Amino acid sequence: MFSFILTCVFVIWSLERSDGAPELLQNPGFENGTNHWNVGGFTAVAQTAVVHGGHAALKCSGRTQTWQGPSQDVVVKPGGQYAFSSFFKLAADVPGVSSQSVAIKIHFKFKDTGEDNFFQITNRPRIKAADGWVQLGADFLVPTREFQCDGQLLSSSLDSLIDHTKHLFGFGTQLRSDYIVSPDYKQLQNIIYYLFNWATIEEYKWTYNRGTREHPDFTMAVAATDELRKHGLNVRGHCMFWAVGGATQPSYVTAMSGQTLKDTVDEHIRYMTGITKGK
Repeated sequence: MFSFILTCVFVIWSLERSDGAPELLQNPGFENGTNHWNVGGFTAVAQTAVVHGGHAALKCSGRTQTWQGPSQDVVVKPGGQYAFSSFFKLAADVPGVSSQSVAIKIHFKFKDTGEDNFFQITNRPRIKAADGWVQLGADFLVPTREFQCDGQLLSSSLDSLIDHTKHLFGFGTQLRSDYIVSPDYKQLQNIIYYLFNWATIEEYKWTYNRGTREHPDFTMAVAATDELRKHGLNVRGHCMFWAVGGATQPSYVTAMSGQTLKDTVDEHIRYMTGITKGK
């Protein structure tokens, strides 16, 4: 039995399928009212005014227990894999409560012994009425009840070591160029190469120019970029072009205006992209 256990007072449910798997629920979209659904202990009305998909959704109200919700009996196979998905929308927030949560539970009843158990397969915390329609779903395996085991161990006081490996998720930090190119910071460099896959170099800012207006010098930033790229890190400049006032631009730039300012910015863009292209 699927049992939708809600910790909210008033909710609207809409069930939909988007894949080609067989649908086990009968009347899953409440198009035929509450037919095939167990809705005892609270008020459940199929309505068409507020829907997520199809032509109807189930409006639930008057609930007094967290376990009260629409449910349906479904025959499943031991060891089978199943997926459930639904959309719900809180019609109102509970006064004095910052948010609410919604959970999906399965009520397994075994024919051989008559034993039954409830299992939660997924939940969504911190839901508010302003969130609108929220999807809730998960896949699960049905227990087989029969199993064999061997060589079981239960230990305590174990030491654990997590070896962090690089991945696609952008995990990095902001760095000074001299920390990367100077041999005096070898320990820091090793930590950076071990932990991060992204780095942001400060010295690409316009005011960090080590040369002059006519002969700019960003060799330290470029050298740090080359070193980081050699160790497999992605690099971004912070910030090559910063459209804010104050000390973020050289004094000769802040004094400019009109076409002169535009030409100077264009010139700097060409220079910076030229020294960093392909890195």
